[in-house]
Amino acid sequence: MLTSDDVDYIRECLADVAGDVEAPITYRTFEAREAGDAALGIPDELTFEDEETAACVRELTLQQVALAGGRYELGDIEATIRRGTAPAYGDRLAWGGREFGVVEVREVRLGAVVAWRVRCKRL
Repeated sequence: MLTSDDVDYIRECLADVAGDVEAPITYRTFEAREAGDAALGIPDELTFEDEETAACVRELTLQQVALAGGRYELGDIEATIRRGTAPAYGDRLAWGGREFGVVEVREVRLGAVVAWRVRCKRL
């Protein structure tokens, strides 16, 4: 029979891995930029190729934001994505109804699996 201590321990363990569950995202690969006209107030037009995939996504902690020296703010995210090619700095991620721009890319190797850990800023 489970005791209340057992239940507390199970909850603690689940909280530790909760951020490691993959969530559906849209990875937007930058394709092209068509120049606008600043004098007329026409912004540049960006073209992306969208790919539906999954990634481990979590918001940056207060400590990560504080140590970044103003590079990030609360609400920015870190995602671990499995893909053959490295994410580029012009690419974007759509998750939870918001869009994020890729700011930082690191390779993560787990045996033969190549993944990328990207930190993204909310746009």
